[in-house]
Amino acid sequence: MNARAQLFAAYAEWRDWTRRETEAIGAEAWPEVQRCQGVKADLQKQILQFTEAAQADSRERGSNWTDTQREISAVVSQLIEMEHANTARLAMLRSKAEERFGALRQATRNLRRVQGSYGGAAGTQWQSYS
Repeated sequence: MNARAQLFAAYAEWRDWTRRETEAIGAEAWPEVQRCQGVKADLQKQILQFTEAAQADSRERGSNWTDTQREISAVVSQLIEMEHANTARLAMLRSKAEERFGALRQATRNLRRVQGSYGGAAGTQWQSYS
């Protein structure tokens, strides 16, 4: 497989991992989301290497790198859209989690107030029976 083919195969793999990440976000499977992001970080390094190799191949063959760049731009645009969608999903889920956390924090404060109102009297009664 030549460098150009490897490059586009790596982009296809990135797309597959981004789809997996989308599913993991939907399932709130955070370890899987983290795994997807780790694989994509490794793929990023490979993509850079394949890009350099494909450019070198293009120069050696005297072919037009601009055509390949256009193809890359189309693929990258699609990947960026997918990544933005995942970012938006994550932001929405984070916002919901922060709302739930705030509600739980308020419930904890309310329980402490109730406990403070009734807890002191009950403690005194128990001590009187000792």
